[in-house]
Amino acid sequence: MGFKRWLKEGFNDLLKKQVKLSVISGANQIFAINAKNITMKEVNEEGEVTFGTDKTYYFMGVDWGESSTRNVGKAAAGAIVGGVLTGGVGAVVGAAVGGKKKDNSKAIITLLEKETKRKILLHIHCDQDKLQEISAFPIANIESTNDILTQSVADEISKFKKLLDEGVITQEEFEKKKQELLGL
Repeated sequence: MGFKRWLKEGFNDLLKKQVKLSVISGANQIFAINAKNITMKEVNEEGEVTFGTDKTYYFMGVDWGESSTRNVGKAAAGAIVGGVLTGGVGAVVGAAVGGKKKDNSKAIITLLEKETKRKILLHIHCDQDKLQEISAFPIANIESTNDILTQSVADEISKFKKLLDEGVITQEEFEKKKQELLGL
């Protein structure tokens, strides 16, 4: 590879989106261990992402739930200190500063493993800034994803039909598996 090509590919990699995620659950569906901190990287503009492994996933979207709490103890302590130092107004300001909100928001990232078409849900810690970063990733085209899923089911049925024709499975086993794959 020439220097210009190497430089261009390296520069293009820098332009691709990536976001660090603090995982609550679901990472064990991607890694052999249940990692807590992972990085999601854009592969292309068709909604494909990777996590530093050899597997590629379709990014299907993110669902966010806002949640926050105030520490009542810190608010009370802030009110007391503010009241002692500056009077009534200080107590109000001290309570507001001492009882600052802690963002406990969470999100679920929906992925589809490209090779197996297996659905994966990553449950993550996610404030509004992180949500904006994740939302900047292109979502995989739903129509092409549905085509992939349909093609995958058809491929599976064909495999079982071949096993039936070879006498490896019975007609009853084939019908049962076909119904299962078609969701009937």
